[in-house]
Amino acid sequence: MTSEGILFREHLLSILGEEGAEVIQAISKANRFGIHTIESNNKDEPNNSEKIVQECYDFIAVLEMLIEIEALPKLNESDIETWKQNKKERVIKYFKRFGKDPRKFFE
Repeated sequence: MTSEGILFREHLLSILGEEGAEVIQAISKANRFGIHTIESNNKDEPNNSEKIVQECYDFIAVLEMLIEIEALPKLNESDIETWKQNKKERVIKYFKRFGKDPRKFFE
């Protein structure tokens, strides 16, 4: 990889970290102020739930760029679905430790 390529990879990794922080910030604001709250008086602005989704997709866009330049590995669809399903199961298992069953929310 050329020095310019390395610089671009580092640039993208920095942006990915920033996007991750923006996801965290959007989630924190939703928890503090309400998930459907709009921060400004402008009704055309996205509410906090929409901001979370937007920030997640910004993160995904930069992640895809890193995969496209082969700085990060590309997973096949089957591996991605397995990974996501395993994560969902871990989240549900963890929540059940509090004596609650979150599966009712998915019915």
